[in-house]
Amino acid sequence: MGRLVARTTILSLAAFLVLAGPAGAVETVPAHELERGDTLIGYTTLSPDGVRSFDLVVAGVVEATAPGRDLIVAEALDPAIQDVGIFQGMSGSPVYLDGRLVGAVAAAWAFAKRPMAAVTPIDDMLELTSGRVDGSRAEVEPFAPLDLLPESERANSRAALLARRAEMPSRGSAAPRRVLGSYRGHDITALHVPVSVPGSPGFRSAITPSLERLGLTPVAATGGAASGGDEVVPGSPIGVQLVGGDYRLSATGTVTHRDGDTLVAFGHPLFGAGPTAMPLVAATVLDVVPLRSVSFRLTQTGDVVGNVVMDGATGIAGELGASAPTIPVRLALSGPGFDEAYGLDVVAVRPYSFLFASLAAGSAVSETYRTSGRTSVRLDVQIETDRESISYRDVFDTGEPAVRLGGELATLLNVLGDSRLAERSIRSVDIAADFTEGWGWYLIERVRAERAVVEPGDDVVLHVVLKPWRGEPVTRELRLPVPASASEGELLVRVGGASEYHEWDAERLGAGAAPRTYERLVELVESSKPGSTLVGQALSGRRSLSLAGREVHPVPGRAALAMGGGGAGGPADAAEMSVVSETELSMDREVTGFHELVVRVKSGPSGE
Repeated sequence: MGRLVARTTILSLAAFLVLAGPAGAVETVPAHELERGDTLIGYTTLSPDGVRSFDLVVAGVVEATAPGRDLIVAEALDPAIQDVGIFQGMSGSPVYLDGRLVGAVAAAWAFAKRPMAAVTPIDDMLELTSGRVDGSRAEVEPFAPLDLLPESERANSRAALLARRAEMPSRGSAAPRRVLGSYRGHDITALHVPVSVPGSPGFRSAITPSLERLGLTPVAATGGAASGGDEVVPGSPIGVQLVGGDYRLSATGTVTHRDGDTLVAFGHPLFGAGPTAMPLVAATVLDVVPLRSVSFRLTQTGDVVGNVVMDGATGIAGELGASAPTIPVRLALSGPGFDEAYGLDVVAVRPYSFLFASLAAGSAVSETYRTSGRTSVRLDVQIETDRESISYRDVFDTGEPAVRLGGELATLLNVLGDSRLAERSIRSVDIAADFTEGWGWYLIERVRAERAVVEPGDDVVLHVVLKPWRGEPVTRELRLPVPASASEGELLVRVGGASEYHEWDAERLGAGAAPRTYERLVELVESSKPGSTLVGQALSGRRSLSLAGREVHPVPGRAALAMGGGGAGGPADAAEMSVVSETELSMDREVTGFHELVVRVKSGPSGE
């Protein structure tokens, strides 16, 4: 980048004062007044030397990309910009015509042979500060937490099972991409926003697809914090702090215009959250990394300087000096040779707070616990909402501990914090995770019943052989009491790990298994079995009903018909079998596998 700096024309102090002056002193240019060939001047930051100017020429104006909105297409002529192209982090760079503000660089084309930019008109951006909320919310693809889980491990994820049970979507709906319009038959797509993510390269690579769907590009964190950061003026970098404290994740762009303590930036949405509250942080640019596709800017963020108040279709608006609420997240990690604790402050905008709390936890794991092998994770989460305290514990085996932990947390927090059943605000989260190296599971190898025929009041005694990855099999005993009132007939006995148990029970109970109140959702989360649970269940052929997440044991026919209509607190579903007895045993690692066998209940001596 040395030759870029050599070509740089750094703004003088006088130019800074002109650009940073009151809005009334800055005239604007409507897009329809521009003509092809008009010469513009833009301002951005490429290096620690500060804001510099670059020339552009108008190629055309794309009209009506949205109701009442246009886009300006311009080509950068400056050699420094031609070297790197229109880059990620440049979003919001102001563009002027004869001293009048035109708008902000907002989009580019990947692999473009010339640095072509789409510019959002400034009049559309200033609406973000006027209190006019209508039409300002952007349509971007929602966050899909299950995508963060390693694909090969999703079937065994307890949090994923809870999400399905709670009828949470497994993927964001097919919302439009971050397309701002079309130019000559090609989409004008908003520049991705660089997000500094600490942690290993492998962790960043694993989370990249999920972040890119949100218009974010993870880049390596530079370590430490900027001492103060650049002065907040048009063309300077600005950050939105997603996680603060011991780990920092910040999305960065460029300031377009400042009027006193009010500013607008980016020229396109961050999340499209509408009216919001997110910490604004000062920033310093370190370098621009040139790529053949779209280059990106490395930026170091500093102190909180204000608050984002609007995240709309045409950019973000913020207030300097204001503050935004955050969610405290405490993270304790322990394992071979380490015992670390972190305090985090996470942006309080759902569902993104859940995403970034989880990414911060995952990135901390990737830096603290470096392994290329299998790992057993013991997870303990305590969540405080504005109404209740929720406890969650799990044990799972994984080949990607950082990614799996992040995915489990993101899914769990999304289930509880973004439920359709009730409005809840998550006030704090405490996470403790303990890591043990090596393959951490037992496979159920075989199951044997001591007796094939039992009497009412007896126990069905099961001997379960469990095979670890390495080492000798272990045998555990399960006892399933048979009620004294049990009728003669066959019992289906199922033995499995927690994930298999949750799957077969959800299938048996059908639509009525979904919780219909938030209280029942919390009960389901807290009572669901950790992955280290060995479960035995005896079932009879008598029918029952599932209603609002609970099983209702056999009821008279008329009541069953009434409840089956869904009129008693939500949809009910008939279950083909009823639970006669259930027992469980806690193991020291995840249990997988599933076995079935049949025993007979017969009155009189069991040997007859």
